[in-house]
Amino acid sequence: MSLIKKSSPVLREVLMQFSVEQDIPDRRLLDFYVEKYPQFEHQLKSLASQLMDDSLSTDACEDEKNNIDSHDIEEAALAVSLFQTRFFEETGRIFGQSEEDATTIENRLGSLAKQAYRNLASKLCINTLVLNQLRDREIDAKTIPQRFVQRFACEMHSSVEAILRFLNLPPVISPMASFKANDKPRSETKESFEQALKNSGMSEEQIRSLLD
Repeated sequence: MSLIKKSSPVLREVLMQFSVEQDIPDRRLLDFYVEKYPQFEHQLKSLASQLMDDSLSTDACEDEKNNIDSHDIEEAALAVSLFQTRFFEETGRIFGQSEEDATTIENRLGSLAKQAYRNLASKLCINTLVLNQLRDREIDAKTIPQRFVQRFACEMHSSVEAILRFLNLPPVISPMASFKANDKPRSETKESFEQALKNSGMSEEQIRSLLD
């Protein structure tokens, strides 16, 4: 467990450090921080009551809430907000959101109606040709800007991690494709994001806005 390396720790720093120690703090962590920073006991318990998944009993939480003032609650709420923002920036997931696998993304894309599919392409500022390539995993995920991946994840109500796991799978091979026994194996080399945008007929201005 890490400590705030200051002789006179700032409340906000202590709350922030507490909130990132574990995804969901437990009683042991709370007791550790209360012992180290007894002057912030009420604020720590208020923050814990929001982060812990029923680890504190309802009665205990109510007792603590009755003993803290509005300023303490505001400080705790700010720490929670900062933690949730940092968690999303680092993981691409909303705190408490369950993990998704690549199959979920594939099924979600495949189940979209035509108009919803076109709307998704429009929201991503691409055309359906590029979206088809993303769906079929024909674009090298390493060449896709992080900002676009984050937008894609947001529109899919998913996480950046799940989107990347999906995009990094081998490309989809069309069921219409047939190969002779003596044909050489087809290369699975994927196209770069920039090249896919150019080949789809998008304008230079549109491409720049997606790559910048």
